[in-house]
Amino acid sequence: MSDVGIGYKYCFVVKKIYYEDIIKGNKTVEGRIADRKRTYMKLTKNDIIAFRPGQGAKIGCFAKIKDVQTFDTFENMLNSVGFSSCLPNCRSVEEGVNVYRSINNYANEEIEKGVVALSFRIIPFQSNYRRI
Repeated sequence: MSDVGIGYKYCFVVKKIYYEDIIKGNKTVEGRIADRKRTYMKLTKNDIIAFRPGQGAKIGCFAKIKDVQTFDTFENMLNSVGFSSCLPNCRSVEEGVNVYRSINNYANEEIEKGVVALSFRIIPFQSNYRRI
């Protein structure tokens, strides 16, 4: 629960570059490994989530889930939802796949568990930064 009274079901910690893309509205899909043990796999349409730029960050933004889709591979996910929705700074699906597979153990887990795409829209506030 945040100090502004918004309850959220999961908080995603993302790199600052991706956080900036989220609050600018350029990144509208969060891609992750479809690990059934992870809390984010229980998210459904209209659930509220939070994003924060780094593990120690005390600020963040809130979003509402629009859709949750699972895929066998990052390539299938990026082709389906659009690579620029997930990784706005990438120039191709191939480059996006390489970004995901460069994350610690994601290449192996992609094969074992598949991937999930969480589409979202930012909940607007007077400020893009909120304590969470």
